[in-house]
Amino acid sequence: MTDREAVIFMVFIILIIVVTACSSNSNAQPEEKPPPKPDPGKDKQNKFARDILRGNTTPEKIVEKNGYDIEHVKQWVSNYEKAAVQAALEADKTSTRIKLMEEDIEWFKKTCHKFIGDDWETKTDFANRFVTKHMK
Repeated sequence: MTDREAVIFMVFIILIIVVTACSSNSNAQPEEKPPPKPDPGKDKQNKFARDILRGNTTPEKIVEKNGYDIEHVKQWVSNYEKAAVQAALEADKTSTRIKLMEEDIEWFKKTCHKFIGDDWETKTDFANRFVTKHMK
């Protein structure tokens, strides 16, 4: 074997080693993350959302610690914000309804006093009006 043949043979061997090394690296599978955990119940989602909105944690920390999907965590925060805004908008209506009911109760008491008498509360068992039969 001549020097030229020996060099060609060595280059050929090195080329085979390089190609084998490259092909084995390309076949290596990237490390797979485990699938995200199923979403927790609504109460737990709301707790996470409150913690995020208060600045106690971040969506990324919740995902890292609990294994939930990041998009789901962000959606929980969005849903909580929407519900809070809706509750604030409804608060005025609720307050108005309560005031009207209180006025109705006062009218009822005056009417009962007028038509039944001073002892109308005893005669109608007004104090126990919310007690149902199964609670007695």
